[in-house]
Amino acid sequence: MRYIKAGSEGAGPSYWSELQLILQSLPMEVLEIDKGDEAAMHSIISIVEAIHCSLKKREEARTNLLAAWATYIKVSIWMSGKIPVGEKRLNFLEDHLFPILVQFIAADQAQAIWTIDDPNASKVCVELFIALSQMLEHDTTSGLCIKLATILKDNILISEPEQSQTYRASQDAVCSKGSRFFTLFSGIVTKAPESSQHDFVVESIKSSSFSLIETSLQTLQSRNGKPYGAAAVVDEALTKIPSLIGEMEALDPFLSNTLPQLIFSPSADHLVSILFACRSRKGFNDALGKVINTYHNTLISSSQLPSMGNLFSSVTAFDEENNPDFKLLILGVLQQGVRGDHQSWLDIAAVLQNKKLGPEISNTILDSLVGRLSNEGSVMEVLRGLLLLSTESAAPIQSYVSSSNGSKLISKLLYLTESSNDEVALLAASLKEQITSIGGDNNSLKPTLEVLERNFKTVDDESLSVESLVAIVQEVLDQSSTDDSPMLLLSLLPRESSWKAALDPYFEVPPKRSCSIMSPLGGAVHIIDASRNLGILRALPRDRDGFPLAFRLAYYVTKLLTAVGIDALPLPPLENVFTYLPLIIQLVDEELSIDESTAIIYPLTSDTRTIAIEIVSEARILMNGWIQKSCTADAAFKAGARSFVFFWERSVYNFEGINPRAYRFAECFARILTERDAIRPTPSADGKLKAAMETPGLSNPFILIATIVGYRDSIIETQTVVKLCNQLVADMTGLKHTDNIGDLRKLVILNSLMYGGKNPAKNIPTQRLVFLVKHLITCLRSGEFGVGIISEILKVLSAVLPLMKEIYGSHWPDLFDVLKTLWQKGGLSSEYLPVLHSSLRLFSCLRKLATEDSNEDLEDAWKEARKSHTETMVNMLKQFGPSFHPDQPWDITTDLLSRELSVINADAISDISELFPSLSIESKGVQRATYGIIHRVIPKIQETLSFDVALSKTAVHLPGQLLDLLSEVPPIAPFRETDIEENFWLGARSYLLGWKVVFDHFASSSIPVQESYSSDIKQKDCLSSLLDFTFDCLETPQGQLIDASKFEIRSFELDNAESSKREMQWLLVHTYYLALRYLPNTTRAWWVDCKKRLKTPVETWTQRYVSPFIIEDSLQSVSNWYSGQDWDNEDHALEVKVSSKAAEIIGSIEIDEESPPTSIAISLPPTYPLHQATVSGRSRVAVDEKKWKSWLLVIQGVILFSNGNLMDGLMAFRRNVQGALKGQGECPICCSIISANMQTPNKKCGTCKNTFHSDCLFRWFRSSNSSSCPLCRNSFLYS
Repeated sequence: MRYIKAGSEGAGPSYWSELQLILQSLPMEVLEIDKGDEAAMHSIISIVEAIHCSLKKREEARTNLLAAWATYIKVSIWMSGKIPVGEKRLNFLEDHLFPILVQFIAADQAQAIWTIDDPNASKVCVELFIALSQMLEHDTTSGLCIKLATILKDNILISEPEQSQTYRASQDAVCSKGSRFFTLFSGIVTKAPESSQHDFVVESIKSSSFSLIETSLQTLQSRNGKPYGAAAVVDEALTKIPSLIGEMEALDPFLSNTLPQLIFSPSADHLVSILFACRSRKGFNDALGKVINTYHNTLISSSQLPSMGNLFSSVTAFDEENNPDFKLLILGVLQQGVRGDHQSWLDIAAVLQNKKLGPEISNTILDSLVGRLSNEGSVMEVLRGLLLLSTESAAPIQSYVSSSNGSKLISKLLYLTESSNDEVALLAASLKEQITSIGGDNNSLKPTLEVLERNFKTVDDESLSVESLVAIVQEVLDQSSTDDSPMLLLSLLPRESSWKAALDPYFEVPPKRSCSIMSPLGGAVHIIDASRNLGILRALPRDRDGFPLAFRLAYYVTKLLTAVGIDALPLPPLENVFTYLPLIIQLVDEELSIDESTAIIYPLTSDTRTIAIEIVSEARILMNGWIQKSCTADAAFKAGARSFVFFWERSVYNFEGINPRAYRFAECFARILTERDAIRPTPSADGKLKAAMETPGLSNPFILIATIVGYRDSIIETQTVVKLCNQLVADMTGLKHTDNIGDLRKLVILNSLMYGGKNPAKNIPTQRLVFLVKHLITCLRSGEFGVGIISEILKVLSAVLPLMKEIYGSHWPDLFDVLKTLWQKGGLSSEYLPVLHSSLRLFSCLRKLATEDSNEDLEDAWKEARKSHTETMVNMLKQFGPSFHPDQPWDITTDLLSRELSVINADAISDISELFPSLSIESKGVQRATYGIIHRVIPKIQETLSFDVALSKTAVHLPGQLLDLLSEVPPIAPFRETDIEENFWLGARSYLLGWKVVFDHFASSSIPVQESYSSDIKQKDCLSSLLDFTFDCLETPQGQLIDASKFEIRSFELDNAESSKREMQWLLVHTYYLALRYLPNTTRAWWVDCKKRLKTPVETWTQRYVSPFIIEDSLQSVSNWYSGQDWDNEDHALEVKVSSKAAEIIGSIEIDEESPPTSIAISLPPTYPLHQATVSGRSRVAVDEKKWKSWLLVIQGVILFSNGNLMDGLMAFRRNVQGALKGQGECPICCSIISANMQTPNKKCGTCKNTFHSDCLFRWFRSSNSSSCPLCRNSFLYS
């Protein structure tokens, strides 16, 4: 016994099986169990208990427990056979084997000695029960089943209510017991050998299970599903012994009536399992429908739906088909997930993982989620949900991505990676990477190509940015082999249908007429037969940047071809690129130059403008490279289809017609062939010109024009051109007074020949040119032509007149009259702009001819017209209003106007008051012209005004329209950027030029007028705004003020800086200099009150860069003033000495020859005028100390209150000295005016009225021992 009780003592599991063999091999006499008496019974019990005791020892290895228990059971069964059948044997089994089964079910801590602590304990118990059933009577076996069921039944009935703190522990314990119970019975039913005994055992199990299930169902119903342990018991029964439970009729009413009502109870998970375990029962479909309906109805008011995942994992496609609410339920749960419910996403994952459902439901879910990615409010949660689904349900996601809709998901994710919300962009990128890793590179190519194809065909707010498309393609190309590149590029480039669909709307709308100023085809734009409806182009679909499909295609192709080149491109997409890329780039370039000409980028913001300029530049580089390649390649290549130039030379058929499409192709042809012709002459150009001349001109007007422009350098000296030019001159000499396309076309052709270098008209006899000019003047005077013909006639005149400048005649004054009439009647509309531009060019031509060696008729006409035409051009400036928005044609025209106004004599202009508003026009040319006129006229006006004020003493003020310009201070933020946008700078320049003009008024006016102007500025209270703006703009990002040493601070010239920012800084520094010079007191007051953060830097910066100039100017002003005064006939004249090094002015007045002059010093501090000038006495003469100090204070005050006028201070000093000397004579005693103590005679005799120095008089009294007057000898009486 000691050996058995000792256990295995470290041995392995085989110890226990060998122990069993040893015991069974020993003679029963040795074990003393052979007699069947009490002694034998005692021996059996001792042996069994010894084994039980040893296996429960702490020292026994856990790995040995299962073998130990198996040995214990087998030995016990074997030894029980040695006990006679009857009560003793039953008692033995009940005491030593039944507790094992009971403890397996009950897991009672008090009976832990009977616990088989091993995962395979159920197998041991199954073997035990089967062995017992073979030894026991039927009643005993049945009783054992009932006993085990009763244990579980009692646990169900006494399980804790929901309110209890141990509720979950209690219900979980029931669940565990139910699981072990039916695991045991399932094993028994499965492993018991077929026999009558087996049938009885199965029947006993069925009976006890029915009873247990009935109790569970009743408990669930009575306690509203809260004891979920009871539901778990039923679930276990249906799962583990379904064949036995299938006959139980009590389940049917529970399934149909009770279960749907309890679906939201704590038992929900088990109830759903019970539901689907009963799929074969007749009430299943009805019950499932009720459950789904209950879920769906409750979902509307609650987001917490238990056991949804269990339901979604169990339904089949048949169930879905029979329950329409099921799809609605899924979408409802999906909505809860979108609102942030994590459990709902797990439930949706269960749907996707359910292979019994068809792919349609998965596609529905994912389609819905893809659609919700467009909702800004839900995108974050949808991304999180998709990320979870891609982890939990990878296979359905992979299938979806590979489907036709998969590209939509990829496209959305790529779009979201560009989101301004960093978290959204990061989630989208992670999800994209996750999905790609699921499908692999090969599977991801198809949706990628579909994404590209969709972006080539359509565009909307959610289209991918072009940068993303390029990045996608680059990634695809990096992953492909070199051999696959040509065929892959075929898929990566837009098809011709995409190009055509994108460009066709732009071929319906003609360009603006002002395009004629910049287009290589010139006035050909006037020939187009189509109305201009820009609304069609504005309404085109666009992406979030405002880019339509056409620009996106050009953007994408430019970036792609910049990276990969065209050598590997197959021919069909190469021809598409050759055809459509230049056309789109031309449209973009036109939009950048001419506001709303093509609306290909609408609205045109600073960011989109920057992108467009970049793309145009890169595309031009590409096309120039293709042109170079076409010129340098061998003859075989040049004749081949892959030559860019040769391709366009073959495309003349595209110019046919008079519609916008023909014009666009012709313009593109002209640009490309001009570039090519500039590299080297084209040998076949003359033949091409002759072929073009044979085409019907009225129906195809652009072919000949484009051919001339494209090959001009190669054909200009040919006889064909000379003949053509002669013919056109002859035709135009007979131009009829009718506005028709044929005549307009001839004028455009003629101008195409005469402009661009060599003029073939020089070969035409001068007399014929005179006839042409006179006839064209007559046509202009008729007023019967439209804008196109008038503009082209003016161009012809500009080209022809230099060839006949020595010819006398009345046509010269007639030309000036025509120009004046055109300017007075035309206005400033965009439609009339070509005429305005051509007329200004003609005026410039006439001016140059008149000032060169020409003829007297022209010179006389110029002298007579100069004044009137100047006034007319100035009136043009006055017509520019606040609504004027310049573009490049307008800039060219206003620059031309500005140049003409800058060289004419401005003496004829006397009133500029109406010009001030034109300074606010945001156009360089208009601002330059306006400022130039005002700046030149103001000095003369101010001189006259100062003279009038001096005579009449009338009050004068700064013009109100000029002061209005100072009211609106520009915003600061744009000027802190590295590059200032043109429109921001022009607005600020208008404001600063307004101030510049104000200070021009100061510079040319007298002191009284300046004081009036200064009062206007103070009353307007606008200088502080200027100074705030100035130093906000001059401050660098590092918080320091800019280095102003490189600027010419005293002067400023418009449009003479390397950049807008440098010009702005220059003008700001110069304006601040002027403010200090002309408004020092007001500027000083601003500085005193400005923020502490700015005060010291401004002082230091002013001292370093500006004050030296102000001091120098102030000293020079004093010198100029002093030298300009006549002091010769003045007694006690003021003498002024200026010391530039000391920044000091010495003012002195000599009173008599024997005494030093009285003098003061006016010192200018280094920070002048932020710190005011100080006055100190150098030599005090003729006054006492007190009065002298008073004089100094008064002089300093005069300077301060006269706006820093130093001359006023000197004159105040002069007045004080002269006032002190008024009526003063020499002292009769010393014969001097000034005494030794620097006093004037101040003691007056009351009798003779003579005045004496007090010192001299007292010495006289002492020396004479008398107090009598030295002169009258009477007693000295002080008066």
